[in-house]
Amino acid sequence: MNKFEYVQGLDIPFQIVSYTSSKSVKLYIKKGYIKVTKPTWYRKKDVIEYIQKNSQSISKMYCEKMEKMKEYSLLEQGYIFLLGEKYDIKLEEVDGNQAYIEFDQEEKNVYISVPFNLKQEQIQEVISKLVNSVYRKYAQVLVNNSLIKYSKLMSISIPDFKVKKCKSIWGSCSSRGNLNFNIKVAMLPQYIIDNIVVHELCHIKHRNHGPKFWDMVYHYCSKEQYMKGEKWIKDNITYTLDF
Repeated sequence: MNKFEYVQGLDIPFQIVSYTSSKSVKLYIKKGYIKVTKPTWYRKKDVIEYIQKNSQSISKMYCEKMEKMKEYSLLEQGYIFLLGEKYDIKLEEVDGNQAYIEFDQEEKNVYISVPFNLKQEQIQEVISKLVNSVYRKYAQVLVNNSLIKYSKLMSISIPDFKVKKCKSIWGSCSSRGNLNFNIKVAMLPQYIIDNIVVHELCHIKHRNHGPKFWDMVYHYCSKEQYMKGEKWIKDNITYTLDF
């Protein structure tokens, strides 16, 4: 199986496959990665250079495709995750204009109250706002605590960071070393949040995904732990994070 490649400026993995029947280079958006097909005579180096040069437009194309691939709303899905725990959504329509959300950690239910007589689309919008407000609060604290811990271990000054709503990535590192994290990291178990934080901190030292980068990542969170986290996300979280 062809391995995944990475380039600076694009956090989405891509896979390059050569075919004797191919007459040109083509990009295909898949769930979680981009597949690139090319003729056997076309140099892999040229494909990588093209992707790096057009990373912004490719990222935009990927996000738009992922948006179209979204199949279920939160209400249709019937549950959400918080810190790796699944909570069943219990919806109640109430009098008044206020909406509420409350997590029952013992029963693993999330109780959501919305104003009576809202349309289905409006209910979904209210649920999304409530859930995202919870995720934002949790993410701010969880990421900050993990950054403090691993910045100290790496002897790196604690970088500036923001948590915000993202469609398809968990985190990113700017050319200035500023970090951004998806508010929905709050869905994940703590060890996966640590994996993501370590990943982005390592980009402060290594801007690409080369061997030195991965050696540093696996020094602070083992390869076994990192792969376990990747599998957990694949098994439990939908590919599109935009709700």
